[in-house]
Amino acid sequence: MPYQCMKMKSTFLLYSSSSSLLPALASAAITLRSNNRRRVVGYGRSWQTVRCGLETRVGVVTTTTGSSGGGGGGERQRRAFVSRGAAAAGRSGNGGVTPPQQQQRFQGMGLWFKDGYELTDPSSVDKHHSQVEMTDTDAPVLHRLKDGFIRFKENKFLKESELFSKLAVAQEPKVMVIACCDSRVCPTLLMGLEPGEVFTMRNVANLIPPYELQGRYHGTSAALEFAVTVLQVEHIIVLGHKNCGGIRALMTRSDFSSDFIGSWMKIALPAKDHTLELLHNHPLEEQCSYCERESINVSLGNLLSFPWLEERFKQGSLELHGWYYDFVEGSMVSWKVACSSAAGKIIKY
Repeated sequence: MPYQCMKMKSTFLLYSSSSSLLPALASAAITLRSNNRRRVVGYGRSWQTVRCGLETRVGVVTTTTGSSGGGGGGERQRRAFVSRGAAAAGRSGNGGVTPPQQQQRFQGMGLWFKDGYELTDPSSVDKHHSQVEMTDTDAPVLHRLKDGFIRFKENKFLKESELFSKLAVAQEPKVMVIACCDSRVCPTLLMGLEPGEVFTMRNVANLIPPYELQGRYHGTSAALEFAVTVLQVEHIIVLGHKNCGGIRALMTRSDFSSDFIGSWMKIALPAKDHTLELLHNHPLEEQCSYCERESINVSLGNLLSFPWLEERFKQGSLELHGWYYDFVEGSMVSWKVACSSAAGKIIKY
């Protein structure tokens, strides 16, 4: 099989006319010469490194669908995982080189980035990582998060092996929670939950769009469908909260088509209209507080527009709940949806 090697920006690219490049290189070792320096590249299971002066780099594998020359038109390049720098290319938690099996987990990944981007710094987060000097890419906040995982593993995962062994097989949550992305609202913490108890979906302002089949990307609707039709949850909670930035944007702007947030918040326009109808002379803070709760009801109403959800609701196998969390006062209120012949029933918050 013909190969051609070239050097671009201190990174070696290996081209092949075959789409089966990676398997073909499982045990290959290719010697390159550039600027009178000898460099050996080993691709495959060991993911050997390329010596570039004082740096160590894991090579970039590029396949093409055209000629083997690497420069013709119509070629499609696929950049595989690369690790840059002696420190990045191989530091594990014990201060040594990243184990080969760890690098294998990333082998061939990252093929979909456009030119100029790549995956770097493969490492295991274990109890030894905190003993290693942090790199420029390992910011203090990320270091603290890694420490948090280590504490979780030692104090929870290893001590409750029965629970996590069960979760390794399947999840059986009885409740789905739709919450806001706001960092101050943490359903797991607020409700004292264990892993596997709740299926959680988070988005801006905890909104549920109405059922519709147009468009291409329906993340919230897909999560809802999975929870109801596959997991068969018995309760859905829409969890709103005080001082929601999405609701404030809804109440203070008139243009909802210039950005993603505006387009998304249009879902809650009925809540805004109703709020202004009732509280048109009230301060903005009161309007936002009311709209935060009324938008929960808009989402609850939209839930019932999904036919397979409404069917389960009418059968009594699924209940719908609204919860509102006030993190200023430390309070929570809740209510639920029920079938009723009474029209225009008003709930006072």
